[in-house]
Amino acid sequence: MTVTVRTRVAAGDDRDAVRERFTQFVSNIPRPGRVEVSFGEMQLTLNDPQQYRPSLIASIAADAAQISNALGAGYGARLEGLENPIAWRRAGDLDLRMFIPYRMVILPREAS
Repeated sequence: MTVTVRTRVAAGDDRDAVRERFTQFVSNIPRPGRVEVSFGEMQLTLNDPQQYRPSLIASIAADAAQISNALGAGYGARLEGLENPIAWRRAGDLDLRMFIPYRMVILPREAS
């Protein structure tokens, strides 16, 4: 049987601090009979990723505005795919990089 244990990762934590919390937890588990306890790979997950959607979209929009403004007043950006779910990848021992897969198209603005 495999048991998965989860713990919060605080801003000041490092890999050793998290591993120590697990070690303390494991040392307090009763071991009746023939019980073996071992550590597997440490994995990261993200709780409630939707809470970050507004700030991710704001960052994407700011990036699009910066790029189109750098090209001149006659350009604008079209963003496609912002309805995609938030995704994330591991970016370090205890860090995740969040993103929304999207496509940016820079186009000349239509003349009025």
